[in-house]
Amino acid sequence: MRRLSVTSVLSIVLLLLSAGGASADWWNPTKRQPAGVSVTVAQPGGPGASNQAGTGGGRTCSYQKTNYPGDPGSELVNPPSPPTPGQQGSWYFYECSDAGAPGGTATGITWVPDGQPVVAPVVLAQTARRYLPLPAPGIRTSPAAADQVVNVPTWLWVDPATWGTRSATASVPNETATVTATPVRVTWTMGDGRRVVCAGPGTPYSAGDPARPSPDCGHVYRRSSAGQGGLAYPVAATTSWRISWVAGGVVAASGTLAPLERTATTSLRVAEAQTVN
Repeated sequence: MRRLSVTSVLSIVLLLLSAGGASADWWNPTKRQPAGVSVTVAQPGGPGASNQAGTGGGRTCSYQKTNYPGDPGSELVNPPSPPTPGQQGSWYFYECSDAGAPGGTATGITWVPDGQPVVAPVVLAQTARRYLPLPAPGIRTSPAAADQVVNVPTWLWVDPATWGTRSATASVPNETATVTATPVRVTWTMGDGRRVVCAGPGTPYSAGDPARPSPDCGHVYRRSSAGQGGLAYPVAATTSWRISWVAGGVVAASGTLAPLERTATTSLRVAEAQTVN
């Protein structure tokens, strides 16, 4: 038997938005039972997939319909009147827990009107967006195991495991929203004052004439790095991700959210050379 006070939907949303990890139930993002719905966020498996919170942690919010027939544990004694008199719907118990935070559990009840989601679709999408497991670009250059050479093209690309779409799903009673991140470009800061913007991951270097340029993403250093700190140019690569979302349930909706970026850094030594064989 439960005796709980009414807590606003806003508190649930804020609690979700303040979470920093991903659901422990990473590979099964949406669990539905007759009496309740778990709210989780997840990303399908695939190259570069990762669980930001680790396999044993993360935040999950679950909803349990009160006074569900045949489930004594769902009993709510003297349920309050609906916030809107005469409105049809149901009270739900909710519990939000964070396995990685001491005392990170909140419980309460919230009213879910029939035909309405417990959280607006765009807010649900914004929640899922925070859990997108976007990797930093895996920087790759040629040659990989030697110095770059002045006036010889340097090929630039990112590890394929750090490219490609990523998604996160969040569900509440009556609604599910899936957010998809699509990488659109990589911006390279080469350390010599130059910047290279590539409309894709770049092409991995293949054996052949070392003087040939990359077909889609490369740079040519005009000065050696001998005068730089550490005798190398600091290099940064930033992947920009376009964010879209789609929601389904009692409300069908879709849209876009603010883009996201992830950055990785490295350093490149650039040597002088008189000839290239």
